[in-house]
Amino acid sequence: MVNLTLFAFHEGTALNIIKHTKHQTERTSITPEITKNNKNAQKRTNLFLLTNSHPNRQNQKYPPNPKEPMNKRVILITGTPATGKTTLAKKLAVHLNAQYINLTELTEQENLALEEDKERETVVVDEAKMRRKLRTLITKTQKDTVIDGHYAAAVTPTTLTTHVFVLRRSPAQLRQFMQQRGYSQAKLQENLEAEILDVCLVEALQKQDKTRVCELDTTNKTPEEILREVLTVLNGKKPCFSGFVDWLGLLEREGKIDEYLKP
Repeated sequence: MVNLTLFAFHEGTALNIIKHTKHQTERTSITPEITKNNKNAQKRTNLFLLTNSHPNRQNQKYPPNPKEPMNKRVILITGTPATGKTTLAKKLAVHLNAQYINLTELTEQENLALEEDKERETVVVDEAKMRRKLRTLITKTQKDTVIDGHYAAAVTPTTLTTHVFVLRRSPAQLRQFMQQRGYSQAKLQENLEAEILDVCLVEALQKQDKTRVCELDTTNKTPEEILREVLTVLNGKKPCFSGFVDWLGLLEREGKIDEYLKP
């Protein structure tokens, strides 16, 4: 049995993973896109602990928040790349006749990138400017807003957010989808590790109201099935759940941890 203790935290502009085993300690950068404010590199220190058995992570059910605005919703669709965010977000925006915001597109349109990180094949986003721009776009419309991006939870004002849907996908299927998209091996590995270690979920729980975070496993589901799940939550027919996806435990049971978490 492999005994892993995993810590993730922001250090400067990169999110790092420290993997502890009985014989070694190592650090691996895994963030696929980076944010920082306009004065200094991001100084967040978001620490979380996961173990292969997840002893303290129990299924959580959250009732609808009574303070949630009834006439205008701000819905975040986040998750590791290739979990189905953009497909779902666009379908949901059409269904709700909502304003759709893709963070990657918004960064380009509004010149919100501070610099390009060629080594990580990404850009460094000005988080403060992004947050101000989102606030402006959200407040000026009378429609619901759907925000699409794996760092949406980190840059959307918490006071405006009504729902956060964190999409998950099994490591095996995620790897297959990224290979089909032509991801480089380095980028593929970064994203796999981010998914296995719950990076997007943890960020959502830390940055947003926990009662508004909904985790959805998209493995082997069609976009229409995922949309129906989201609408069931939005219509108040199903509460939010989080903490039930355990890819690390699954890989341990299958004896595949070393295949997915590279030393």
